[in-house]
Amino acid sequence: MKKIILLLLLLVILIPTTVNAKGRDPERYDYEGYAENIVPIQYYNPGSGEIVCWSACWHEVGHKLDYEVMNSISEDPAFQDAVVGFLHGEAISTSDPHPMAWRIIVFPGFFNDMYIFPEDTGGFAGYVWGGYDELYAEILRWSEGNIGAIPWSLREFYNMDAAQEMYDAIMAAGDGTIH
Repeated sequence: MKKIILLLLLLVILIPTTVNAKGRDPERYDYEGYAENIVPIQYYNPGSGEIVCWSACWHEVGHKLDYEVMNSISEDPAFQDAVVGFLHGEAISTSDPHPMAWRIIVFPGFFNDMYIFPEDTGGFAGYVWGGYDELYAEILRWSEGNIGAIPWSLREFYNMDAAQEMYDAIMAAGDGTIH
């Protein structure tokens, strides 16, 4: 019963709060118009390198780190195999799994292409498996920039000095943006 309650709690916590600008139709996903007219959103724009955030800055830094510093490491089979290896080795087969294990296991769509919200809500609330790039960014967000919080088998895929520098730039800007 405790595991079910924990799983449900984690699902509520993990409902996505960000949108990745990669591959979106600019006419359907007008980020500036959406942000100005409806509700501000958070994103990393891989074309300009811009980050806009207010609460999920580590997540957006994760995207920038992935694409600009680590050369899209989330798309590398080595990273993807390390995630699966972590789940099979460190996470599931031990009596005391890593704290990040359940977050990865219940990450939306990790084991299937389930929808969390219906797609007819304008596209922003519709969410399916975002791919390893979304998981990469979430792992950095969950760690809050602390390499010790990232599973040891995944640490080599994160340049924490670069991530901290990006995060500090956002905080120094004071308006939640960096370019």
